[in-house]
Amino acid sequence: MNPFPHIRAALIFTALATLFPVKTFAQNNPASPLEATAAVWDLENLSKSTLSNETIMALTQHIRVKVFGVLPNYRWLERGRIKEVLDEQKFQASGCTDQSCAVEMGQLLGARKMVTGSLSKTGGTYNLTLSVIDIETGLVDKNASEVCPDCTEGQLYQLAEKTVLALSGQPSKKIKPAKPVKPEDTRPLVHKGRLNLDINYPGAGLRYFISDKTAVEIRTQAMSQDADNRETTEPGINTTLSASILGARIYRYISSSNSSLRPYLCLEGGQITFDGVYSKGSGAAGGAFGGVEYFLGKSVSMQTDIGAAYISIKDKDTALTVGGLDFIMNFGINIYFNK
Repeated sequence: MNPFPHIRAALIFTALATLFPVKTFAQNNPASPLEATAAVWDLENLSKSTLSNETIMALTQHIRVKVFGVLPNYRWLERGRIKEVLDEQKFQASGCTDQSCAVEMGQLLGARKMVTGSLSKTGGTYNLTLSVIDIETGLVDKNASEVCPDCTEGQLYQLAEKTVLALSGQPSKKIKPAKPVKPEDTRPLVHKGRLNLDINYPGAGLRYFISDKTAVEIRTQAMSQDADNRETTEPGINTTLSASILGARIYRYISSSNSSLRPYLCLEGGQITFDGVYSKGSGAAGGAFGGVEYFLGKSVSMQTDIGAAYISIKDKDTALTVGGLDFIMNFGINIYFNK
């Protein structure tokens, strides 16, 4: 009996292995796609006159995120890493737009797949094309192209997602129409056609702008007060003096800018009716004022003005007429009904 059977068996196995090499698992199984890489290159701008580079870069990044689902078994190179490798290789990527250039780029990056594409705009219609290129064969594996008529730039992201879905063979989504954007109102705060209610002390007025700088107003005021000398009045006698004014104003705004603070000049005239313990009658008043209107918003403003007015009144019973110049200060709040 041989005392060393295990030694002889080991020697025989070693000799056979030398003559007939055994392929390992790794040799029979090439690199799994999970170990392969893929890259998305920047979109080619085919309408540089109407599409900015910022739009192209933002859309490329959106595609870079969404396209991962097209080749789920690949590791994707970030743009920063792509740029770093190409800079090290001194590769001019700015003019790389055709298929052969994409293959050369993919070889430098060590990628198995490259996703390239282009964006163009004709009139209001955008066209986005994406392709998946096999670097080893140099052939296009997949290709997809989608259009979006009458699109806004905000809808380009929906167009990108639609194209990526088509590239992956999935049914594409319908692009939602953009919400209509109301044109910005660039008119000044006061302009032709505006109408407001002027609540002033002690009355109210209705003002209408006949141009951007000019407005007319019909206003009324009513006031009452006790007689100044109560000691001369008899008991039981009404000592209240009441007066009402019905008049009109014409405003001229100094500027038509959209500033919240609007200075103005105005002329005023009106009919006065008064009734008191000692006298009753009527008269007229006219004056000139200067002031400012401050807008709290599009629909509300405050205003104040000061000026001189000449007032003339006539007693009904005695026909006595008196007149004089007085300084008056007004304050009011305006409520605008339209824009």
